[in-house]
Amino acid sequence: MAALDDCRTRALLNEVFAHDKRFLDDRYLHWLYRSSPSGDVIEVNHDEGLKRCGHYALVPQRWMEGGRVVKYGLSLNTAVSRDARHRGLFVRLAEDSYSLAERHGITTVVGVANASSTPGFLRRLQFANCGALPVRVVGHRRKRHLDQVLMSDRDLISSALDAYNQSLSTIRPTSYCRYWDYEELVWRLNCPIRQFQLHRVNDCLVASTRVRYHGLPIGIIAKIFGTKLNEPVPLAAVASVVNRAHNSVCSMYCGYSPFVDVTDGFEVPSVLRPSPLNLIVRSNGLSQDIGTLQPETFEFLDFDAY
Repeated sequence: MAALDDCRTRALLNEVFAHDKRFLDDRYLHWLYRSSPSGDVIEVNHDEGLKRCGHYALVPQRWMEGGRVVKYGLSLNTAVSRDARHRGLFVRLAEDSYSLAERHGITTVVGVANASSTPGFLRRLQFANCGALPVRVVGHRRKRHLDQVLMSDRDLISSALDAYNQSLSTIRPTSYCRYWDYEELVWRLNCPIRQFQLHRVNDCLVASTRVRYHGLPIGIIAKIFGTKLNEPVPLAAVASVVNRAHNSVCSMYCGYSPFVDVTDGFEVPSVLRPSPLNLIVRSNGLSQDIGTLQPETFEFLDFDAY
């Protein structure tokens, strides 16, 4: 049944997001929806006959709120077929998904919205807009020692992630951010349509991958797992390692983290981005009204960008 559901969903996503090549590979949705150690997808669909006309999905994630681990839902792959639009389907599917998620212990939903979908999330679904995620490009390529970490080195990775989580939990009583452990990271880096590497830079673990833009190789700094809040790693040092590892002309970093000094490189102006990457949050789970309070850190690997 799940395989048939995913097949129908993939057909809809290929229709609505024809430019997104991820949905051409049936392994991608199975990995994203069925393989996460945090749980299977929570989804609500609208079918007309054998055709899927509407889909709303929340992928469970573990987050920390004030030091305790709770479940959030990452909102993604919202799609309504052209023939089924202007009937209020988007709002109904979303609200039904949130109700179903609450019954699974999820009361907070996060997402990264584009320019066209942001107004609907804010006005009709009561999300708060935490602002557009900053994007920086760094071309630094100074020779540095390449220290690649194998995913089989469980003790090293687990120790680094424990220190990372512990550091973030001490920032403030109302802190919230995604929780990472070894199983979660292995799953995330095993995306079937993307090849990731894990490096050690200073005291940080850095997850990276590579894309091509107009034929040029671009390094993607997907996540920086630091351990020392008072010694942020220079973004240029991370970019040097990533550029060498992927033979890229420059590296791109999106988001923010207390473990990284982002004064290097330059920020990409909003007019040059294909999407504003607005971080949106809908929450009843925090001890106080979230408002536009940002998570302590949020980077590419925390959502479904790559």
